[in-house]
Parts: sequence; structure tokens; C-alpha cells
Amino acid sequence: MPGTYDADTRTITLTSQWDGTQSLSVATVINFVVVDLLTQSEFPGTHLPEIVDLAVIATGLGVPRCQIDLVSKSGTFWDTTAWEVLPPPFVGAQKAAYALAMVSWVRQEKSPPWKDELTTEIAGPMNKSLKHLFKTGDSFFPGPEKPIANFSQQQWLQLANETTVSSQIIGLRHCINAPENSDAHWQSQWADVLIENFRSNNNDLILHSIAAVERGRIEDPRIGDELVVLAEHRADRVKAKAIIALTRIGKLDSTGMEMAAKMLDSREKFVIFAGVLALSSTDEVPEQALPSLDRALARSLANCDQEFINLFASGYRQWVADPAEHFRGLFEADSPEYLEIALDALEGVGEQFVSIE
Repeated sequence: MPGTYDADTRTITLTSQWDGTQSLSVATVINFVVVDLLTQSEFPGTHLPEIVDLAVIATGLGVPRCQIDLVSKSGTFWDTTAWEVLPPPFVGAQKAAYALAMVSWVRQEKSPPWKDELTTEIAGPMNKSLKHLFKTGDSFFPGPEKPIANFSQQQWLQLANETTVSSQIIGLRHCINAPENSDAHWQSQWADVLIENFRSNNNDLILHSIAAVERGRIEDPRIGDELVVLAEHRADRVKAKAIIALTRIGKLDSTGMEMAAKMLDSREKFVIFAGVLALSSTDEVPEQALPSLDRALARSLANCDQEFINLFASGYRQWVADPAEHFRGLFEADSPEYLEIALDALEGVGEQFVSIE
């Protein structure tokens, strides 16, 4: 191996430039070693590739892995606040950069010796994150001397009121553990925290606050009103997340449907997904929404975006009486190749509804 390994600091130092094949080979070996370590420790997330990637970085062996990009640039419409529902297959550059910064910060290394081995895509965000951590200490994990606590709901609520964003987000994420028979005072306390965060200038805090509404059992009429306001937020992902939350808590009205229809013309996949999800919650869509849906479907067909094509096909089964005939009217004359793909998707979606005894 062209490098050295320090057992005390658990870091690997490369002594020469590697080509892609060598990096991949060494990263694979390291991956297996870390998987074995996690398995022997009975760690619950060993089956998740992204968790293993982060564990590789945490052990100080992440440089070879970070020289390899295993995440598609186009990606899918993941909701970053709902990782446990659909975790990405591998860690991306942004998360790798922050994880590397965390490793350096915990070890109090302001200028780690291995940073020059990082790619430009990771080195820049890593240096920025490292400076931020040393300046603010904004982390729920300040070091091994303070392990994650088993807090009560009241303690998680207090944490959600902390000054550091990371602690607030951790507190918000545990809103899912709300007691079944929570009293009005508890509900009001959580609602106050969420509403204050909805009005924050930090989009990450807003997004995780909206996610807390989706997961929790907060029954407060103010929440729905605030989400309607957020559905017109200047940040695409915030307004998309607000529409999703309104849909899932059953508070989406005709105005929200109109907002969802406008999202279909967005260039960002998560925004389009939010619009389709909202419109899929009803059998009737606003009159002005159908042309937007048709255009969005055509773009998905042109881009061969199969996951969106299937999503639209499922929706059209609700929105129009005869989706196959509707597709023929759209594509038969000018784009017969689109028609074939759309009909195949429609047939595939139909098979999902067949019950096999």
C-alpha cells in the first residue's frame, strides 16, 4: 500500500498519487474492514451503504473513499429530512466533506495533513465546514466525552430551543417520539417552537421543523396556517416541503392545489415531486393543472426519467377517466416513441394494483 497507517490516530497518509483503479481497490478493502468492525460491534446500520461510508470517514480511513464519486449527479428526489425513509445509496461529496470536517474538529486538527489528498469538490466544502466548527462549535456531538443522551420528551423539547442549529435539529427530529396522549400544554409548547422556527432565516432549520410536523402528532391550527405561508417561500425546497406536509396532514385546500400545479414547471426534481404528490392526493385536479401535468410528463419522457414517468402514470389513473386515451391524444401524432413508454408505464402501474391471492 503506497502510504502509512497511524494506529494511534487511526489515519492513513498517502505517499503517492493513485489512479482511479488503485483508489477503488484500496477503498473496497477498507470498506470491508469497516463493515466487519461494525458487524462485530452489532451496529444496527451496517446494511446501509451511506452509513458504512460515514463510518469509514469516522475511523480516519476516508481519504481513498472520498477520491471516488459513487453518487449520480442527477440523483433522485430524495427528501433530505426523511433519510430513514429512503437513504441514499452512498455518501455524496457534501456529506463526505462535512464528515471529514467533523473528524478533524473532534481531533482538534485545524489543518489535517491528509487534506491535500482530497479532490477539489470535497476540499473546498471541507475547509469551510472545519472553519465553521472551530468558530461556532455548532455540533450535537462535541466529542467522545459526551455521548448521545437518552433524553425525555421534555429534554428534547429543551434541546430544540438551544442556540446551535445542530442541537435544534436533533431535538426536532425526536418530535416523532411524541406521547400518544400528550396534553394541550405539551402540544402548545411544541407548536410554539415549530412556529418560531418556521420564521427562521435558516432554511435547514425550517425544513426540519416541517419534517417534525409530518412525523409528530402536533394538533394545533396555527401549524396549518404557517405551512400555507411557507408554501410561497422563496426557497424551492422549503415551499415544496411545506406542500408535502400540508398534503400528509390533510390540510391541503384548493389554494394549495394551485400552488402544487405551479411547482410542476420547476427545474428541481424535488419540487416537481412535491407538486405531483400533492395532486395525487385527490381524484380531481384544478383545471389549469392538467396542462402543467402534461408538460411535466413530456419532459420526463424526453429525459427518460423512469421514476418520474411511473409517478405520473400512477397519478393519471386518478386524474383522467381513460389515461391511455389521454396519452394517445398527447403523443400519438408527434411523439409515438413517448406514447409507447407512457403506455408501458401505465400498464406497469396497473399491475401493481392487482391482488395476487
